[in-house]
Amino acid sequence: MLVYEAQELTVNEVADFVNVGQSTASEHLSYLKRAGILMSKKEGKAVIYYPNKERIAYSLDSLSSYLRNCCK
Repeated sequence: MLVYEAQELTVNEVADFVNVGQSTASEHLSYLKRAGILMSKKEGKAVIYYPNKERIAYSLDSLSSYLRNCCK
């Protein structure tokens, strides 16, 4: 959802959307941020997460190239 629609969402908005607790959503968003898929910024007390479009595009290009070369 967040990555697909290129939105900026808070942890609570993500938690509500996927029907999980705030701490669970926060943990998973943290994993995605460490992987470079998401970035974040603080607005007051809220942490806003948004997709790292350049990293996602690079990863998809790399995967596509790998699949073209390995699976002939």
